[in-house]
Amino acid sequence: MNTAKQKLMKILICHCNPKLFARLMERPLAGQNVVIQCLAGNNAIAMAAATEPHVILLLENGFGGYPKGLERHFRESGFQMPMLILPADQLDETQLDEVWRRLQGLYRGSVQVERDPENYRVLTEEEFGPGKPKDRASEHAMEVQENRFLALLSAGKAHHCRARAYFQEAMATQRNYEADWTLAVLSGDARGYLWRAQLFRYVSTLAHYIPGVEVDCLPLPHPASQSLDFLHKALTAEAFYALSAIRTFGTNPELDENLWEVGQIETTRGPRLAEDAARLAGWACAMRQAASAHIDLLEACLSKNSESQTSLGHTRHSRNALNIFLHLWGLTRLRGATDGPRDLWALVEQFRAGRKPEGIGVFSSFYEFVDRVQQEEQDRLARN
Repeated sequence: MNTAKQKLMKILICHCNPKLFARLMERPLAGQNVVIQCLAGNNAIAMAAATEPHVILLLENGFGGYPKGLERHFRESGFQMPMLILPADQLDETQLDEVWRRLQGLYRGSVQVERDPENYRVLTEEEFGPGKPKDRASEHAMEVQENRFLALLSAGKAHHCRARAYFQEAMATQRNYEADWTLAVLSGDARGYLWRAQLFRYVSTLAHYIPGVEVDCLPLPHPASQSLDFLHKALTAEAFYALSAIRTFGTNPELDENLWEVGQIETTRGPRLAEDAARLAGWACAMRQAASAHIDLLEACLSKNSESQTSLGHTRHSRNALNIFLHLWGLTRLRGATDGPRDLWALVEQFRAGRKPEGIGVFSSFYEFVDRVQQEEQDRLARN
């Protein structure tokens, strides 16, 4: 007698033969497994993605009698788990037991799945896609976006090298300290709020590109001391300067609102500590990616190497970087529906030929900014 313990399998069974399925499930070896039924071929891919089965069993005569086609569809969609096609012949109980043993033999545990560099879709139980497309922007709105892009190029021409070096140092800071900050979040230590400083280092990377910003007055990309850090109760003046600069210049409304909200989070030892710190950590990761995409795009735009421009948009990675940049600054009208980044490159060539941004103001100096904030606070206290 074989006393080897049966491995628990999660099996997706694709069929439209309830009698055969019922007989299969009555066999003794069926009881120790998790079985998911797929009764419609058009749902098979979504169900496999949602349930992550160890093995897929395809019953012949199901879904029009084309299990080979469904198997090919699974493989073309990138699924790597073992699959077994159950023949249409009448099967007795011994043969049905053999099906379970064959499934056990196929099961290999977790399967290595390599990332497809060019294809990535997300399926959901409901439709959460983008809303209805908006009407095409007016010529005036398009001109505003063109001037905003030219302003980023103009400031980038002066500060891109410094911004790139700043960003590299900020990323090194995260690598060096994120274990400490994460431990603080999980243990209820207020030092978890140091994720706030890291978030606004990435915001400050973007602030290098805002016309008028004094980049020397942005937060340091790392703690001031090799062995000391300081946990502020709220945003420092330098971080608030960076936040105000990019909000005044203009980001997309969703980002603008959320960055303002997380900027208001103050250090506490109360029950919100872990939630606040985790929220700051999440936004730090998102803004790190946004700053990276911005740096990459400006690198291509300001580079004299034409290959860096022509290659943009040709891979999924570069398309994502382009789209992050456009959505970050609300410049989505600069990308034609079919032209890709052509409009951007036309503006880059015009910038190189001497076109200047029009109608874009410069942000305050750090001294003027702090003076204005202090005056507003005095006025508020006087009113109260």
